[in-house]
Amino acid sequence: MPQTFEEYVASSPVRPAGRRFVLQPLDGKIPFGETLREYAAIFFGVETRLAAPLPMPLDTGGDSTLLLHHLADRIPDDAFAVLGVTTVDLHARRRAFVFGESSLKDRAGICSFRRFGTPGSALFLKRALRLVAHEGSHLRSLPHCPFPPCVLQPARSLAEFDRHALQPCPDDLKKLEWNAGFDRWDRRERLRTFMKGIKTTV
Repeated sequence: MPQTFEEYVASSPVRPAGRRFVLQPLDGKIPFGETLREYAAIFFGVETRLAAPLPMPLDTGGDSTLLLHHLADRIPDDAFAVLGVTTVDLHARRRAFVFGESSLKDRAGICSFRRFGTPGSALFLKRALRLVAHEGSHLRSLPHCPFPPCVLQPARSLAEFDRHALQPCPDDLKKLEWNAGFDRWDRRERLRTFMKGIKTTV
């Protein structure tokens, strides 16, 4: 069953409380880093910082769960959550590949852009925006959503992922609005201006 707004509020969700959201590149600079930072700031209605790249820890072997623990130990004091971003393949729980994973307990998430096509392309950017919005929403305590169109729908293949929306459904937008305290109409206009300024049509 889908989570209602009332159930979401009662779940004591993670909230910014004046702290930042941090995008943490792993294994070097990521394509469109500043664009992703700006998008996350508007999408989530909270100050977002793009951190300096960190090396990919070799002892994790691309295991997304181990990477979450690694990131959780490095959350800045002024951040409520950190989202790692990488162009390296990730795997978890016997699955050969995952797009990402998030842990509310650890306040950390991880995204892989490895299979998103040519870095620097419009298609790559559109996919990267969608994944940052998806995993970042999990870090605000939003679960997967069963209703299309919604950015929080789960996906196990790139074809399935591409069918999902860039934005949350009305119920999930209401949760984000309550969580961060942003004005949804101001957010909509800022997103509209942002999308006009980039090339995501493919």
